[in-house]
Amino acid sequence: QSSALTAPAGAPGIQEYRIAATTACYYVVGADPTAASTGTFLPANTIDHVLISSGQKIAVVKVATSGLMSINKVK
Repeated sequence: QSSALTAPAGAPGIQEYRIAATTACYYVVGADPTAASTGTFLPANTIDHVLISSGQKIAVVKVATSGLMSINKVK
């Protein structure tokens, strides 16, 4: 399963997002990203901070079929 979050297009510069998941997953940041097992690995129950430019997306794919993913803007 995968989904993507798009950073607000009108926001200036680089924005920081906090991502966390209850299950292991992979994520990719880019203009039109496709999440796959070649992305950045995020272990279960850990937090990562990601910097993305305005208009870019974060795509995430979970390793397991169950679990929750949280993506929140920090600044």
